[in-house]
Amino acid sequence: MFLLWIGAEEVRGQGELMHWMNPHLGKLRSQGSFQVSHFFEREVQNQDTDISWTQQELKFFTPLVQDEDSEWGFLGQVGVLDIDSGAILPDDGSRLPDHLWDIRLGGQYRRRLNQDWIGGLRISLGSASNKPFDSAEEMIVSALGTLQIPQKDRNAWLFMLHYSNNRDFLPHVPIPGVAYLWQSQPTFRAVLGVPFAMVHWEPAQRWSVDASYFVPRTIRTKLQYKIVRNLNLYAGFAWQNQRYFRAERKDEDDRLFYYDKRVLAGTVWQITEHITLDVQAGFACDRFLFEGEDYDDRGDNRIEMQDGFFTGLQSRIRF
Repeated sequence: MFLLWIGAEEVRGQGELMHWMNPHLGKLRSQGSFQVSHFFEREVQNQDTDISWTQQELKFFTPLVQDEDSEWGFLGQVGVLDIDSGAILPDDGSRLPDHLWDIRLGGQYRRRLNQDWIGGLRISLGSASNKPFDSAEEMIVSALGTLQIPQKDRNAWLFMLHYSNNRDFLPHVPIPGVAYLWQSQPTFRAVLGVPFAMVHWEPAQRWSVDASYFVPRTIRTKLQYKIVRNLNLYAGFAWQNQRYFRAERKDEDDRLFYYDKRVLAGTVWQITEHITLDVQAGFACDRFLFEGEDYDDRGDNRIEMQDGFFTGLQSRIRF
């Protein structure tokens, strides 16, 4: 769940987390990904309209300067949610926006300190809104500071402090955290901490299990099976959310939230050493939007939609 803290507002995978905690500096590689998913048309409850949408996201990262003692990197993302619906926010009668953007740029820095301690900093700035950068009220800011202290051969303590004005809970409040990276054997590793936890386990040849949790309402699990060397099948569950600042909102502290729970399955094909293709499909339930300051306001301007199917495609490239 650590990736929720280091610039992306959702969990992006254990590979990025383990790379951030890698004690060997100077090994950054440029990488990028493009992802598209489509949610098929379903009815909006208590409104005479349907809703469907397509979400696209482009992400990139590239190292700038690096050696065995320090590394600088540049990162960014552009995402857009295209909504096809005549739904309205019921409390104020505003129409649900046709487009919701999430645009961010940032940088990261890590440096080796005395006794092989590693300090890190990641900062990102951007805008998540139907009218990105329309004003300062639609800006999003995220900053994370970390201190990594090695323990024994492969383990480590990680201390952190995170700020975000668009976190799922307690926005604008700097939150400390602590975690312990435990790698008892090559087939098992865990990051156990507050307020998050992650586990990777390979119980048998060809099989792997990944699970992660970030308080209070973000969960991801995945069971994966390797068919051949470059082709995997997987199934999983996700409970997640997205957050935007609607430019026309009446209260500047309000945000437009979307929540759902997903059961999904897919296949990952390692096309070449540098290119990976991930195709998935699934079913989303408990789907709703609302506009308020936090989850306690989930009854305000609430839009509920029927459960339904979705498909997704992601391509990743690493140089």
